[in-house]
Amino acid sequence: MMNKILFYSMAGEKMCFQHILFYLTYWIWLLTAKAKNAGLIAGVCFACSKVLGVYEQNLNSGLSMLTL
Repeated sequence: MMNKILFYSMAGEKMCFQHILFYLTYWIWLLTAKAKNAGLIAGVCFACSKVLGVYEQNLNSGLSMLTL
């Protein structure tokens, strides 16, 4: 069974796009942490890490650097 996440305003209050992105980022972080702890992530892309400027963080994550 697949769990789905729905973002919506509550009690008539408007939720700004920035808050939606914040909550989405939190859920992505949470799901990534669970996947990493379960051994479901083989590693991170070396090239993407360099281009996105997160090479050092990914290197320190304990995951393997994947290359072609």
